[in-house]
Amino acid sequence: MSRVVARAVRLRIRLAPGVELVDVIGSQRLDEAVAERVRQAEKSIDQRLARNLGIQADRGEDEEGIQIVIPAFYAADAHVVLLDVVAPGPGPIADVTVRYKDLVHSKNSVARDNLSLPRGRRSPGPLERNVLKSFLAYRLEQSMIAAGDRLGQGDRDGAIALLTETRDLLAGVCTQLAGFDKDRDLARDFGMLSEYVGLLQAGAGDPQAPRDLLADSLRYAGRLKVLPRSVAAGGGG
Repeated sequence: MSRVVARAVRLRIRLAPGVELVDVIGSQRLDEAVAERVRQAEKSIDQRLARNLGIQADRGEDEEGIQIVIPAFYAADAHVVLLDVVAPGPGPIADVTVRYKDLVHSKNSVARDNLSLPRGRRSPGPLERNVLKSFLAYRLEQSMIAAGDRLGQGDRDGAIALLTETRDLLAGVCTQLAGFDKDRDLARDFGMLSEYVGLLQAGAGDPQAPRDLLADSLRYAGRLKVLPRSVAAGGGG
């Protein structure tokens, strides 16, 4: 817990008028019972830090917009939230507010930013590349988990097809989009997928026990693409 730098991180995303939300990729809307448990957990952290560290309690009702609560934020972690939206045209897209319990300075802190769609066409920059890489990581996770499930059911050809499709997608991105041809992360992912495909094509996972282990390996490798470093390393959630 000494690496936790913030608690009760509340992310609020408010879409601009006319902007429609299609999906929060990789997430789902909480039902009322689960949402209430999240509220209570947030309030519990809020009150406990007020008692133990003197950080003023400030959490009450829900706020307008899309809300996401992260109980603990570790040093050097990064949490990515991908929204699929439809905008009517150039102009404001969203306002973003992050409220959090700053454990480094023992205070409540707030960060704000906004996103707008500029007029005209422009070449993709670092922001656009980061969004695409995050989406590719999500696709890779889903593909590897699904391939693990297929393999666990004895469908080795189905697992090979899923992994090959994702590998070809990465290859296409690296060859057709500027700035990705020398990306080390994508090159590493491409190599990992090629190794799994090669193993499966060579007949790996024929007996039941090795097949189950290889299926678990696929699922775990997929999850590592999207887990925060602290969780992947066993540091907690």
